[in-house]
Amino acid sequence: LNLMPGCPAPCGPPRSGIDRFNPAPTVGSCRDMTTMIKEMNNSTSTGSGFFGETWSEAMTRSLDQHAELYEALETSALATTFPGTSLGRQLRTVAELIDTRDTRGNDREVFYVTVGGH
Repeated sequence: LNLMPGCPAPCGPPRSGIDRFNPAPTVGSCRDMTTMIKEMNNSTSTGSGFFGETWSEAMTRSLDQHAELYEALETSALATTFPGTSLGRQLRTVAELIDTRDTRGNDREVFYVTVGGH
């Protein structure tokens, strides 16, 4: 893997159940992809359409919420050991979400995990 000079190395597998949004872009400049997307979606003009602006706002809000969730899950410190199975990984993510609900400001959540295709 060849990176441009000054670019951060790609991250290993995430400890939590979600990945950080493209933390190390390897195409073009090494600017943060989140910043680039927000800048592109922030350029509005008198001819900008309502749906385009609504989509841009939703995209920016989604990126912000994803970053908050990622950071909250990264700070979770569970003492419980979960199996390395698909179900174990799902249950670990649910436990981390429960552990961080005060940080994230949620008091009611519904979780859904799956096992195989019965």
